[in-house]
Amino acid sequence: MKLLKWAGVLALAIILVGCGKTPSNATPEKLLADASVVLIASEQEILTDTTMWTITGQTIFHTNMSTKVSAADIKIGDLISYKSEDKILESYPAQGTVKEVFLFDDEYSLKVSAAITSFLENQPEGDLLAFDLLSLDDKKLTAEIKKWNFEDDQVYVAEIDLETHAFEMKKRD
Repeated sequence: MKLLKWAGVLALAIILVGCGKTPSNATPEKLLADASVVLIASEQEILTDTTMWTITGQTIFHTNMSTKVSAADIKIGDLISYKSEDKILESYPAQGTVKEVFLFDDEYSLKVSAAITSFLENQPEGDLLAFDLLSLDDKKLTAEIKKWNFEDDQVYVAEIDLETHAFEMKKRD
């Protein structure tokens, strides 16, 4: 009976250790499915996915490489995923409260973020409301961009070279 009890305790310990978070690299598929691009960042709020998210003292921050981060570490061009409270205010942009932020900080994600940041700093259209990843591989990314404009949200498609950060931007029909 004691042997059976110890075997159960050992099995439970193995399961619990196996469920811990381990560092992992993002893939293009993972980023396309889960990542959002930060367009405005401060310690109090971030703009992503056409919503201005308020950061509170209860907001939790994680990374996929298990590094410690806080609101101060989130920068324009970063790739994140997030969980929010259910309530979203209908405004321009929409407003809500973010409960949890997950920063993609592995080597590939940082390469993609650097290209996006360069694009955001050099694109000619002014403030952007949305940056949606459409396709992504080792050489380039394609994104749909929405310009922040109260009268008419203009939509563009941008292709960005991940190595040189060169980009082409065309107005979507």
